[in-house]
Amino acid sequence: MGMSMAGQKGTPPWRTRITCLNALSALLIFLVTAFIIEELFAPPASSQNFSSPASHVVLCMGTIGARASLLPETLASLYNQTWKVDKIIVSLNKAEVESVLKILEAFGPFKKEEVESSRESGQRIVMSGNEGRLALQFLETSWGPGTKLVGAYLITGSKADTLLITVDDDCWYAPNLVETMVTHMPADKGALCGYCEVPLTWKRGTWLRMDLAHYYGQRYYPGHVAECQGWLMGFGGVGYWASTLDDRLLTFLSELPKGCYYHDDVWLSGYLHQSGHKRYFLYGMPLPRHGAYLANLSVHSQENTQIRDQLPCVEHFNYFRAIKGLT
Repeated sequence: MGMSMAGQKGTPPWRTRITCLNALSALLIFLVTAFIIEELFAPPASSQNFSSPASHVVLCMGTIGARASLLPETLASLYNQTWKVDKIIVSLNKAEVESVLKILEAFGPFKKEEVESSRESGQRIVMSGNEGRLALQFLETSWGPGTKLVGAYLITGSKADTLLITVDDDCWYAPNLVETMVTHMPADKGALCGYCEVPLTWKRGTWLRMDLAHYYGQRYYPGHVAECQGWLMGFGGVGYWASTLDDRLLTFLSELPKGCYYHDDVWLSGYLHQSGHKRYFLYGMPLPRHGAYLANLSVHSQENTQIRDQLPCVEHFNYFRAIKGLT
């Protein structure tokens, strides 16, 4: 018995102290890391200045004839909004008027409107339906996915106090999307979205989703607006003040690298960036639900498009760094 007790050794005091120090160090590192993340990724608690709600709200969508079958369900979600929408403009390329009208006959009857064509727009036909609340614009000229905003501008112009909200043709939107957008537009006339990508200058061809990185912002600061230092992601809806657009929008794409055609998120934000208009994203913007996915009719079907097409577009805008002379 005595030998058994003598053969047992307790934990050395120095090892106990090291274990305690390691535990305290781990706790300290955790607390410091949490503090740094909070400071870097969470917006300040100060209030944001918002604009008064727009007098006119226009939803803007673009598509091509081969994707027109997606429109009925998307339009149904847009007509089910808690905030009154004055008009929905759908701009179409490579589409036959009669076939599209047949797909959307539930939103008719349609009548042809008298519109002027121009060298920039090419020939265009506008059919008005749903008692004037829906405009189908058939365009000869294409700005790629960016046709949704450019096409709407052809109809509204730079009309004061008009909010243009672009949406995608293959998403179903929450009923409070428009209300959330209208009531959170920044007072400085910047554009607003729920989702933002920022290029990493130290890792070429890599982007960071800021709305996902800002975990604390999403969780603790819903309804707060933060500035986007990159481009707004259009799938969730983007709000633009019509008064911040001008006719340069019609030719801007032709001045850019060829790949920008497929990446409207980048070049439309680049247009705002060069014009001195800020981009913002809102923590807690309603998330849309994707409907039918047409793989062969999506930008994602383009092989290696991020490096071949999107990256040159990002580089054209100098990674969205600040422009001297603009505040």
